[in-house]
Amino acid sequence: MNIGRNEILVGVAILVVAVLIVVPIFVSGSKSGALDEIRDNVEAIRQAELQYQEAFGVYVSADAAPRPAHAVDGEAVGWAPSEGFRRLSWAPETEAVVGSYQIQADKSGFKVIGTSDVDGDGQRAIFEATADEPAHQVTGSGIY
Repeated sequence: MNIGRNEILVGVAILVVAVLIVVPIFVSGSKSGALDEIRDNVEAIRQAELQYQEAFGVYVSADAAPRPAHAVDGEAVGWAPSEGFRRLSWAPETEAVVGSYQIQADKSGFKVIGTSDVDGDGQRAIFEATADEPAHQVTGSGIY
């Protein structure tokens, strides 16, 4: 009878250890996936901006969309473009995004800024891109 109980306890202990290993990996992976969304969208906006400038000779500014950068949290919201994004005819591939995106432009160039707070801790991850630089994270790697 003790052998059966011991085997069950060992099985439960193994299961607990497996859960303790797998859950953090899954959570980390979902955070990384959200950061990939921000980086990919910033790069896509950069490409749209370059194409627009080539076609029309000007860069386009765009107010933050779909929400201000200070309002980002861990929740995805539906895409609602500002006028600048409508002018660029740019929209993300997904209907909802976790980040906020904006473009600061003048005659000489532009900067695309993507902001997120995937884990909701108040520290925002920021990605930037310019005409000369592809999308890259400017905040620390542990910030989501």
